[in-house]
Amino acid sequence: MHKWLWFGVELKDFLFYGYDITTTWGLLSTCLGLVALGILYEAMKLSQAKLRAISKQKNQIVVTGHHNDSSSLLSRVSKRSHSVKSLKSDLWLKWIVEVIHWSLQVGLGYILMLSIMSFNIYMMIAIAIGSGIGYYIFGPIWFEWNIEKIQRRKRLLECNPVCADSPVYVERNELALSITSEHSEEEEVNNISANVEAEVHYRDEI
Repeated sequence: MHKWLWFGVELKDFLFYGYDITTTWGLLSTCLGLVALGILYEAMKLSQAKLRAISKQKNQIVVTGHHNDSSSLLSRVSKRSHSVKSLKSDLWLKWIVEVIHWSLQVGLGYILMLSIMSFNIYMMIAIAIGSGIGYYIFGPIWFEWNIEKIQRRKRLLECNPVCADSPVYVERNELALSITSEHSEEEEVNNISANVEAEVHYRDEI
């Protein structure tokens, strides 16, 4: 095994036992495979981030729908807990897929690292070219996706007419209205009770 950068064609036991590179065509095909692995690694980085975002969205369970004036906060909490139970298996499945994808991505990264540790300059150039092509293909997609995330958060914070109809904003308003209506009903009951007591006291005095 070489301990310095070198140009050469012959390489014994590359990555796996028995994988010997002895000809120029063997080195060329190996370099093309490393280019493909570099592109695949950049694609897996993007897909891993999207899987993580999907898991976060699924964790933010939002109960939407129209509620009448008699609906209480307790009924909404019970509906939310029912939604959590119904989505539990789906969340576990997506989490398992995300873990498997992450393991494959880490394994591919180690294969590329071990290839660089051969100190063969041709292979280093091949991996650099593959990573560059992958970033050229998937970099703009990554950038646009991040811009969309920032815009969605900005709309939720600014609360313009677009986000006013979003499920999170609608539920937040409904929850506030429900709590306000419950307080109003409680105050109304207290006022009626006070009026009744005053009337009874007035009659007793007469």
